[in-house]
Amino acid sequence: MNPIINKMLVAGLVIASGYASAETPVKVSTIDTPQVQTVNDNAVVADIKSYQPTRIDPLSLYVRTVYPDDVKTVADAVSFVLGASGYRLVVSYPAPDDAIAILGKPIPPIAKIARTMPIIDAIQILIGTNNWIVVDQNHKLISVSKEPT
Repeated sequence: MNPIINKMLVAGLVIASGYASAETPVKVSTIDTPQVQTVNDNAVVADIKSYQPTRIDPLSLYVRTVYPDDVKTVADAVSFVLGASGYRLVVSYPAPDDAIAILGKPIPPIAKIARTMPIIDAIQILIGTNNWIVVDQNHKLISVSKEPT
């Protein structure tokens, strides 16, 4: 194990267990999130309770639009682009009724150009700018519609 990480773990255990005493000087320095404590001038421990992680929208992550040979329809391409984003494409209920018509079409030529772009933009190019992307963030579902829903 990396010696610095090992010292960080030991220092964290000392602080968390309450064994830090007058013989173990603890200097506390504050920075923006997370709060950092320096123990014995050589270990840094983050105060996990005060740390608030930043939420990243998976649909804003970039994807390369190069599709395998077996990807033939817009539905196949959208599913491929969603990949490991955690979102799933929904074609039937609870999807809008017109989703099947949009997603059953062949991939448009403009979408076959290899490039890198956010996932949400790649989906919009695949379905066409005259159609709408329907996103259920709570259930991590994606569908499409001809009308705004």
